[in-house]
Amino acid sequence: MQHLNLDVLPYLEALIPFVIAAIILRVLKAQVFEVPVGGAGAPTLMRLYSYISIAGYTLAAFVAIYMVTGAPEALYAAIAAGIVVAAPLVPLMQNAYAYIVLLRSGVVAPGERIEVDGVKGSVHSVGLYATTVRTETGEVIVIPNRVLAERIVSKKPVDRRRLDVYVTLHGVPRSPGTLDEIIMRVRKMLSEFKAGIRGLEATMMVLGFEGDRLTLLIRIYLVNISAVTVSALISRIITTLNAYKPDVRVEAHE
Repeated sequence: MQHLNLDVLPYLEALIPFVIAAIILRVLKAQVFEVPVGGAGAPTLMRLYSYISIAGYTLAAFVAIYMVTGAPEALYAAIAAGIVVAAPLVPLMQNAYAYIVLLRSGVVAPGERIEVDGVKGSVHSVGLYATTVRTETGEVIVIPNRVLAERIVSKKPVDRRRLDVYVTLHGVPRSPGTLDEIIMRVRKMLSEFKAGIRGLEATMMVLGFEGDRLTLLIRIYLVNISAVTVSALISRIITTLNAYKPDVRVEAHE
């Protein structure tokens, strides 16, 4: 029995890297990847998390092989793989994390007029890795999100109202591509809706996906929000997402 335990012990120890990787990934997902994110950023962010997960468990596998066999080649492979994976991920993670910070802190939002490092203009869109600003001359400037998170951003107040539309969808399958398809539908609907109303800016955030229930937040910015506008938006949402029996709740903010 003692001999059996000694034989099994290295294999049990080899599980330690996988446990550590699982804990790190779980914390990373809870702190970074399960916060409100906007537009197409949500599925992109989850794909980035999947890539990090694969890389993390691959590194754990090399370390485990080294612990069992003692082969230095496995350790060298783990170090090399870590460098290859980390190098391109560092700038991506910096901008992705800055994107989340920008959304949660409200530093910038589509439609706001800002000035950062001498660049003045209106925020056109806030993407996962960069924010697009349109200047008064019509020039389009792309600013990495980490720059906005690190620099002092000057904002000019805009006299407009905010409308938050919470949409809960039911019976949403967790099959690959479903979330992407829903987001593409909503983005297309919002694009068409914005085209008919001058000065309207809209963003979308994924608030949660529990079981088969998906919760979205559609945020509208407009100088004057009328009951007709709200009614038209709700009608568009219900028509676009009718297959998922949407529940819609509206909150208006000054």
